[in-house]
Formats: sequence, C-alpha cells, structure tokens
Amino acid sequence: MAEQKSTNKKLKILVGMTGRIDSTIAAYLLKKQGHDVVGIGIVFGRTESEDDQDDVAAKAAQAAKEAKDKSSSKKKNNEEAEVKKKAEFVGVYQLSKVEEVKKICDSIDIPFYAVDATKKYQAQITDPLVGARIGGQLFSPKVHCNKLIFETLIEKMDKLGADMVASGHYAKVIKNLNNGEFNLYVANDIENDQSYLLSQLEQDQLSKILFPLAEMRKQEVEKIKEMINVKVIDKYSGIKDIMKHPKIVEFVEDQMPGSLKKEGPMIEYKNESMMGDHEGIHKFFLGEKEIKTKQGTLLDKSLVISKINYGGGVVYLSYDHELFFKYISLKNVSYSGTFDLTKPIEVFIQTEEFGKKLKGIFYMKNNNSAFIELAKSEEGLLHKGQYVTLFNRSGLGGKIIGGGDVMTSGNLVKGAIKSQPEKYDDDDESEENIDIYEFKF
Repeated sequence: MAEQKSTNKKLKILVGMTGRIDSTIAAYLLKKQGHDVVGIGIVFGRTESEDDQDDVAAKAAQAAKEAKDKSSSKKKNNEEAEVKKKAEFVGVYQLSKVEEVKKICDSIDIPFYAVDATKKYQAQITDPLVGARIGGQLFSPKVHCNKLIFETLIEKMDKLGADMVASGHYAKVIKNLNNGEFNLYVANDIENDQSYLLSQLEQDQLSKILFPLAEMRKQEVEKIKEMINVKVIDKYSGIKDIMKHPKIVEFVEDQMPGSLKKEGPMIEYKNESMMGDHEGIHKFFLGEKEIKTKQGTLLDKSLVISKINYGGGVVYLSYDHELFFKYISLKNVSYSGTFDLTKPIEVFIQTEEFGKKLKGIFYMKNNNSAFIELAKSEEGLLHKGQYVTLFNRSGLGGKIIGGGDVMTSGNLVKGAIKSQPEKYDDDDESEENIDIYEFKF
C-alpha cells in the first residue's frame, strides 16, 4: 500500500524558485493551500548581465595590473602584456536574474532569499564537467545539479526551521505504508516528466520533498498562470546540453592546465584511416557528428566520434551505421527500495532527459557495479560517464529503482563488451581515459 504525501496541516515550506512558470505556480499552489511559503533562489556562479560585462572586464584588468605590479621585477619585459578576460561562466540552472525572481515572489506574496552555492557547484559540477571534457568522457551535469539543488534547500530548511522543501519539478514522491520507504515515481504528465533528473535523491531527502505539480499537466499549470495573471520568466536562459555546447570549449580551456591539453590524430577506427589532426580532445565529445579537423575540413556527416584515447590524444571515428549496443556496464550504481539484488531484475532504462525507455535485465555486481542486457540491440552507443536511470516500468506508475554511470556499452564478443566495429586485426580494446573525478581545479 502506498500514498502520496499529504499537506493538509499548515507547514513552513521552502520552494526552490527559478522565476519560471513551474516553480512559480508550485509556490502559488502551496500558498493557496494555507502553507507558510518561502522562495529560495540558488546562485551557482557569476550572474553578471551583458550590461555589466564592461565593468567586470575593467575589474579583471585592474586586478591583473595590481598582481603585475607586485612582481614587476620579474616581468620588466612584459609591462604592456594584454590582460586575458576570463571565459564566460558556463553552467546549468543559472539564476541570472535574482531581482526578477524576487519581484515574482513579491507578486504572489511570499518572502524571497538568495542562497550562494558556488563552492559546492564548483566541486560537484564544474570540476567533474571540466575533467570529463579534458579526459574525453561524458558527464550528466543536470542530474548531479538537481541533487545539489535539494541538498542546498534541505540544508536551508533546517537552518530556517522549515518543515519541507518543494519545487516545480514534474515527478512524484510516494510513501510505502508497509515499510515506510519513500520512492520517486514518474509524474502524471509523461511528456514533461523529470524523474530521470531526480534519480540520485536518497531516502532521507525524498522524505522532505514535495512536488505540487506531480498530478498536473503542463497545460493546467499554464492556465493557472493566465488566471492569476502572474508575470514569469518565459524563456530558459541556460544551456540545455552544456556538455555538447560550443561555449564549453573556451570555458574548459580557461580552467585547465596547459599541460593537460592533448592534441593528436583523428582516425577512422575500422580501417585505421587517418582523417586529419585535431587541436585538443577537450574540443570534442563522444557521439559528436559534423566534425572538423584542425585544418577546418568538414568530415563525412555519417562519421561520429565513437572513442577518445586520452593517453595518445587520439579521436576515433566510426560510421554511425556501424555502431550498436545491447549490453551496458555501469559503475557508481545506487539503488532504492528493498528487492533481492542477488537475482536479475527486469528494468527499463532512460539515458537522457525526456529520452525513451529501453527494456532490459539488470544484474548487480560487486563494488557498486552492474551489468544490463537490453531486450534488443539499439543503434549508436552509450558512452563512458553518461548517466543511466533505472525504472521498474516504462509508463505511468513507473518507479525509479536506481541509476549509475556508464563504463562501456556495445555487444558481447568472447565474454567482453565490444563497443567498436570489428576490424581485421582487432586487438582487445584498452580503456585509457582518465578518471574524471581526479580533477580539482
């Protein structure tokens, strides 16, 4: 037996506010239910508007000049060196318009506080993200950032004497009355369901979280907005897929030591054909298409980056029709609920936000690792570092049972997962990509 959380008694609730429609209506609904609602805006990094950039640059130049004056005896020949402006801050869920969010909270009659979580964001999101790009791996910043968001809200909940925290996410938290467990389920609005992004939340966190939009559809939320005539921030100002956005290259270069830059060849894997050179593996991501060489030559559009060898600085390419996977190896596996991990479990996996769910069998192994066999072979590859969420079913009523980071994917060859297309003199593949969590800048 299970029940969704009830909020019948008056509670003090902290709501994570972005200023967009979903968090605004979530806060409004809780306020209308009679709760003491407080809006919390979480700031993760630099939030200067474009109008402030000249001032920021001037401050950076002044700071650089002062540092230069202190060491003038060592830099007499470089007195007129240009000051390099830092790359634009790149991140997810950036609260860049704090004053606008405060005005929105004022309009629905709730207090607002801004919370700075920049240091935690650096450690949990920026460092692993930069490390992944340097090492030729993937990373799922939105999944990790959502965990950070609720860690921050719950920390403030305790300090401000609140009872619960809430957000505008489309997902459900349901308590099992038989064993007292809290589980995360997909929302009623399947098309906008965000449970994939929340799959790292733990029992203690889920017990303190409310999702007011869990039973609603997006259209209903939009109707409420029109009815109460509240102004919201209409457009999402962040980058939807930061790991694959061109802006990340300049940001990574600004963060990385020059000694870690890996230039090298671009090689078509199956035939070992030299396709050109590149200026650094951090400029590419696994699964990327429409690839240009160092000389600016656009390669065949059916070629995709299928492997990156950090040690040798090699970018391997394969034709998209040659890549398939049916087997997945996971690390850093977490799971929720009570079930027998000694037996195979039928699961449905989701590999990206709003992605389709793939049916498979889950086998738990030692050291928080696991193995998944899909029901059928899928085109493409899942790449190292990509996050996978596990559900017990594919549609309504689906419950999250765990998740983990991809080690490799492909097909079984002689008992090992082979991700690359077979070639005539194929040797065993060696995984030389570096551990992304070793990087702390």
